[in-house]
Amino acid sequence: MIDLAGHAALVTGSTKGVGRAIAEAYAAAGADVILHGRRRSEDAEQAIAKCEQSGVRVAFVTGDLSGPTQESVAEVFEQAIEAMPSVDILVNNAGTYIDKPFLEMDQETFGTTMRLNVASPYFLTQRFAQRWVPQGVAGRVLMIGSINGRLAEQTHTAYDTSKGALEMMVKSLCVALAPLKIRVNGLAPGLVRTPLTAII
Repeated sequence: MIDLAGHAALVTGSTKGVGRAIAEAYAAAGADVILHGRRRSEDAEQAIAKCEQSGVRVAFVTGDLSGPTQESVAEVFEQAIEAMPSVDILVNNAGTYIDKPFLEMDQETFGTTMRLNVASPYFLTQRFAQRWVPQGVAGRVLMIGSINGRLAEQTHTAYDTSKGALEMMVKSLCVALAPLKIRVNGLAPGLVRTPLTAII
């Protein structure tokens, strides 16, 4: 297993599902972990307890990243830095799969999808990069996308559009941030059975 001792990671949307599994894997590899959710729920407590079993430092921050982007990103970023100033890994996992057929799509649903799946990871990455670069930190960013960024579904036009944007974001930020010693990678899994996808 990779040894991540001495590193600290913020994983957004990590109280359950894919995000929780990622956070637990980081903890098992020795990284300190900051879990994130909209609120400190029973799921959050279970995720915290599981990560703590690895003997690492664990913190929890709250914030609704589907809200107004500037405010919600600032809220999560500032809590994370206060909890662990040395955080050098950001995992942009928080996202939504809620969608509607194209002919029934409304601006509220579309906007929520784009804020959570596209705008928040973009600007949260920016906030960390603005901190890392002056400090000479070799930061690492992981974007959790989806195969839907390449393969469209008839009834998920907003979601598919957001994940397509996230795939290009990974490529663009690689070009923008590599000279600044910040590594950006993306994962694009297929359907993973989690509480979120159980509705499908």
